[in-house]
Amino acid sequence: MKLSTQQIEKLSMKQIEKRVFHWDSGKSDEMYFRSCLWLFVQDKTEEKDYWKFLRHIVWKANGDGKTIKYLHFNEYSQRISLDYLFKEWASRVCDEMEEILRTKLKK
Repeated sequence: MKLSTQQIEKLSMKQIEKRVFHWDSGKSDEMYFRSCLWLFVQDKTEEKDYWKFLRHIVWKANGDGKTIKYLHFNEYSQRISLDYLFKEWASRVCDEMEEILRTKLKK
């Protein structure tokens, strides 16, 4: 069941994490994504486009495309896209990391 934008905005970070990282490798994947996003926020990656970067790290986490974790398959259009809850999680994590960087720079 797909959630509306308003419903997603009302979810806490814990609720989103439970829905996104529900596989056996969920905790290790979460740490991998957090470390990659931290490098991106610090501007230490070759890729400067956020969406291309997200697609790349999901591709790598999925064993170069062997699985479709963190992706959504649309049967009607026969297309695969980033999962909407994963995108929301990544966006919130980046916001948190940017805030951490801002507070470090102020000190």
